[in-house]
Amino acid sequence: MLNLQVNFSCAWLLLLIVPAVLLTLLPYFKLSKKFRKTRNRISSVVLHLTALVLCIFVLSGMTFDYEVHNSENELVLVVDASYSTAEEKQAKDDFVRSVIEMTNTDVYSLGIVTFGLKPVCAVPLTDDLRNAFNLYQNSLQPDVTATDISSALVFARDMLTHPESAKIVLLSDGVETDGKASSVVKSIVAEGTRIDSVLCGSLSGEDEVQALSVGLPDSNILRGEQFEITLSVASSRKGETPVTVTLFDNGEECQSVSASVREGVQDIAIPHSLEEEGLHALRFRVDADADAVSQNNELYSYMYLNLFDKVLIVESSEGISQEICALLEGYEVTTVRPDESSLPKTLDELCAFDEVILNNIANSDLPEGFDEILNRYVYEAGGGLFTVGGSEGGDSEKAHAYNREDMAGTLLQRMLPVEAIDYTPPLGMMIVIDVSGSMSSGTDVGTVQKIDAAKNAAVSMVRDYTCLNERDYCGVMTLSDDYTEDASLLPMTRQDEIIEAIYGVEKGGGTLFTPAVNHAGMALRALYTSGRIEKMHVVMITDGGAADYEDYVSRVEHFNNLGVTYSFIAIKATSASMEQLNEAAKVGGGKAYNADATDLTGVLKDDIRIPEIKEVEFREFVPNINPDSYYATVISQEEMPALYGFYGTKKKDDAHEAITFMAPYKEIEAFIEQVHSVYPEVNIEVVPYSGDNTTTCLQNMFAAGDLPDVCTLTYYDPRIDLVSDKLLDLSGYDFTDNYVESRLQDVFDNGAIYLLPSTYNCYGITYNKTLLKKYGWELPNSFAELEELAAKAKEAGVDLCLPQIQYPGYGFQYLCNIADADFLGTLDGRLWQRDYLSGKANVSNTPGMMQAMAYVQKWKDIGMLNGSGDALDDNVTRQRMTEGNILFLIGNTNGIVEADGNADKYGLMPFLSEDGTQNVFVLNVNRFYGLNKKLEQDPQKLEDALKVMRVLSTVAGTSALQPATALKSSLLPFKDAKADGTYYADIADALNAGNTAPFIYSGWENTIVTTGLKMLDFMKGNATMEDVIRQLDEDQDSVVNNTPDTITTVTEELSQEDCAMLVGRCFAQATGSDLALVSLSTWIPGNPIDQNHHGVAAKLYAKGITDYDLSVILPTGWNRTIQTVALTGQQINDLLASGYDAYGNGKGYPYVLVSPVQPDAGKTYQVAICGVSDQLAAETTVTDSGVVGMDAAKAFFGAYTTISRADTAWS
Repeated sequence: MLNLQVNFSCAWLLLLIVPAVLLTLLPYFKLSKKFRKTRNRISSVVLHLTALVLCIFVLSGMTFDYEVHNSENELVLVVDASYSTAEEKQAKDDFVRSVIEMTNTDVYSLGIVTFGLKPVCAVPLTDDLRNAFNLYQNSLQPDVTATDISSALVFARDMLTHPESAKIVLLSDGVETDGKASSVVKSIVAEGTRIDSVLCGSLSGEDEVQALSVGLPDSNILRGEQFEITLSVASSRKGETPVTVTLFDNGEECQSVSASVREGVQDIAIPHSLEEEGLHALRFRVDADADAVSQNNELYSYMYLNLFDKVLIVESSEGISQEICALLEGYEVTTVRPDESSLPKTLDELCAFDEVILNNIANSDLPEGFDEILNRYVYEAGGGLFTVGGSEGGDSEKAHAYNREDMAGTLLQRMLPVEAIDYTPPLGMMIVIDVSGSMSSGTDVGTVQKIDAAKNAAVSMVRDYTCLNERDYCGVMTLSDDYTEDASLLPMTRQDEIIEAIYGVEKGGGTLFTPAVNHAGMALRALYTSGRIEKMHVVMITDGGAADYEDYVSRVEHFNNLGVTYSFIAIKATSASMEQLNEAAKVGGGKAYNADATDLTGVLKDDIRIPEIKEVEFREFVPNINPDSYYATVISQEEMPALYGFYGTKKKDDAHEAITFMAPYKEIEAFIEQVHSVYPEVNIEVVPYSGDNTTTCLQNMFAAGDLPDVCTLTYYDPRIDLVSDKLLDLSGYDFTDNYVESRLQDVFDNGAIYLLPSTYNCYGITYNKTLLKKYGWELPNSFAELEELAAKAKEAGVDLCLPQIQYPGYGFQYLCNIADADFLGTLDGRLWQRDYLSGKANVSNTPGMMQAMAYVQKWKDIGMLNGSGDALDDNVTRQRMTEGNILFLIGNTNGIVEADGNADKYGLMPFLSEDGTQNVFVLNVNRFYGLNKKLEQDPQKLEDALKVMRVLSTVAGTSALQPATALKSSLLPFKDAKADGTYYADIADALNAGNTAPFIYSGWENTIVTTGLKMLDFMKGNATMEDVIRQLDEDQDSVVNNTPDTITTVTEELSQEDCAMLVGRCFAQATGSDLALVSLSTWIPGNPIDQNHHGVAAKLYAKGITDYDLSVILPTGWNRTIQTVALTGQQINDLLASGYDAYGNGKGYPYVLVSPVQPDAGKTYQVAICGVSDQLAAETTVTDSGVVGMDAAKAFFGAYTTISRADTAWS
């Protein structure tokens, strides 16, 4: 039966119905009668009136309440069993009995929970209530020393099977001792469960006082330190009740506090202190007259006193810590020097101390490995670290402990909250550029205008951190007949705006210095008086003097007296002009220079580094305390002593240290955006590679331990055992749960996961759906069925199979893929592969492999392996497949399946086993990703790197790395990935079920071509299976000993720039060129994923170098030739400034000039060049030298027994 009620929360709003009816009917009755009775008019009035009434119902808060019979309803009684009077207990029992008697078991089931300190299930949820009350009365009694309502409610909630239609009834006095019930109630109600309460307990009486809870300090307490404990007490008495609270510490009475409590709950403060180290059991007793229940007047709590009094001081020289020791009176202090044998050598030894003080200790003072122990002591064991600075000693003013060069990049620097720097006073600098007519003329070293040379030099200086850092300010002005302020004095954090202002400078008219000198001085003085800078400097770039000499010199002198310095840089000025400028610089406290365009940048940078501008003035000083800062609460300005020195440090940026990520030829920018959409705090630095041999590059990085934080592998079948010592085990992280189990099986290593798979491609056999349907044939599921289908096809005149045979490697893959459906795909077959590669077994002496070869023979016998494909062009083969009379296409790619619009005509089936129980698709995983094990040393970086992996382990994250076309032909390894829209939609379930085998390539390189050719001959009828087996056995020695010849040995790590120098020398000498320009393959945001495929892309490591290693760094890869161009010295300089603009967007890759001499701007040179832009190709003739870069490199590098950085110089 449905019991329906209609309710209105604002019923008075129903009065609006009256005016609504009037407003609707009045216009109607004003119409003439002949228009009122039309059907449309009446319908309109009714609809309008209905709509208005419904709106008023909504405004009035109209709701419906109804009851529906539900057999899944559940009721749990939660009964407070804490100490009660006899009357209270009887009242609770009567209530429980009445509920049981009233319960209709057709409507709901009933359960009962009793509780005190812990909950007890007295009656489980049941609809048989005949013995329920007896079970309740005879159930196990809970511990009643406390009242934990929250735990009881959680216990009751967990009993429910249908929380959305359940109710919990709490029977209690409402006084809890843990204070958490309110939040628990909210969470349970949010799940749809209703909670009602019935008050029954001591607070309803008039003579009850109860101890509820204890509040303890939430910080460490020192021995003997006085602190307060708060005891919450509840009273039901009217008026005030005198009580006495007694505190017992480990059984001994130590405090007694008298107080008056009013009706309700209030806190009583109890002073206390701890003297003994260790656990303290605290008992609180509340005494009050005529208390009805005395059992609830005691509470227990516990505190543990830790003594942090063991201090280790590591001092740079003996005796310098005496004053520190005097301040640490009462502490156990141990003093040691870094070179003493008593310095702790293990984490356990260091953990014997509660605090470590480094007194004037530089990073170089620490013994090897001590910084790692200290880092673990701080971040893992929670030890304290305090550092004290000092100078080098004697008369030296150089910092010892906080020396930037000593600290830079060290683990000790990362541990400190500040970064050591070479302190320079905050500088305000105004750059003034002369834009008068004469500055538009060319320089004497080329066609560059003086004004452009001035702008380029200014930009170079602004970009140089050693000239201006983030604490400095810089402005830009121009002078002609008057001045223009192109950029006011801006902080260097807005460097881009300053550079934009410099590039925006335009030509003007005459030459007057005074207005610019005056405005620059006033702007700097205003900034100085604000306290934001300590030094003020103006640099004026001009090409001569000015007519207002006396006026501007007097203004220069005036502002110099106020602390502003002026320097003047002239571009090839006359001697008369230089006399003017020298005098102005003399009174301005700066310098005057006469420069040409080639050294203008160097002069400008040298000027800003002169002592008068950048150096600290060492003198005694008293620091000023900001009255609004925390320090003002600790020490007053009057108490601040005079100081004789300080150290250059700066607060570390809040920005996290960047996570390095190498993802060559991927959509890395889209992935970074995906990461930032989830974790905006994570910074990612791209480690670029755009050369020809990604696999060898990564192998070399792994071997050298020079890995990015997020490591990429492009091996087809990575040897986990060879990389696991350098990678982090990811098996314990939740994001691994996102992956399909069968894909993780490919990377498991005894339960550990060091690499996670990315997208993968699937290879199988393409079949013609249309032909199968036309003849009513079923797709075969075993070789036996395939054999039957072959006979039917032959009888019907249908060609069975068309193989792709353009490349030798196809034959090798056909052999492996079919054998995977036999012995090769079994566990013994996988083990045999390892044995073959290590020389322990071959084909002819392994029965299982001979069986697999015989199985391949069967495929040829029925016509699946033949030579009917086009040997010159796979496209011709695929085109023949589309003509419609061929059942199967077998090939290295999925062929016709990958063509848009053919999914309904063609499908992909696995390589079939004899009986269909071992059918396999062949998978090729494109990438694997892991985390550098060194991240364990830096918790913050590890946390950020895990966030990157968490994004990478999602459909959105991995998809962001792939072009859209690649996603269409790829599968993702995630449980929630959808195959719809890919080429594998029909077979995704089979792939995820694990019916796959890995693509065989890595390690087999020295037999792929020879065996592949022999296999193609076998398919054409020109060789037997015995010939194929013999070829594999004969190749085994070259496979096992697959070590390329060593060309030379590199004795130290050579950077990308070092390699560019060597490549430049090599290419120039091989082509008879005068010099070389070699571009670097850096990563530039906004450029396509190929980045710079014509530059030096990587390093060389200390090892024997083979042609594989050379292919990693060579801009010409394996077989491209070297290009040369004829360029003037000025063109070379311009290219060095602009870089290799590969995509014509102004984002150039830097060139490295490799030359025995500095090019003369007016002379023409033959240049071996790596990286020719379209613009350069249009401006000059690019010549193909015909010299293959790899051949030249083998000859050049082979001439050296060993190569080091010293060999990069071309003398």
